[in-house]
Amino acid sequence: MNAPSDWQEAAGLVTVIGAVGGLALRAVLGRTRAGLTPMAHHVALAARVENIERLLAGLPSAVEMKTLTDRVGSVETGVAVAQATLRGVSDGIGRVERMLDLLVQNELKKEAAA
Repeated sequence: MNAPSDWQEAAGLVTVIGAVGGLALRAVLGRTRAGLTPMAHHVALAARVENIERLLAGLPSAVEMKTLTDRVGSVETGVAVAQATLRGVSDGIGRVERMLDLLVQNELKKEAAA
């Protein structure tokens, strides 16, 4: 038998490495393709992102939120002042009602006595 030459051994080695590398590449590409999402999914996600961006554009900015917060605070203060004023008026009306009741009772007693 003839002894294999160096180039024949190298060719055999390259063939084996090529075959193993090809199988490995095919396995990697197969897994990668299986893990890829379909284009329709990307389109749906893009539509969702555009919708979210449109909604966010309609929200108030930080400066506008600060202004709204200040305005709500001033309204709360105004409501508290009005509430205190109404309590005072209510107390005053209660005293007037009591005096009016006493005057009516006094007049009724005078008429009954006469």
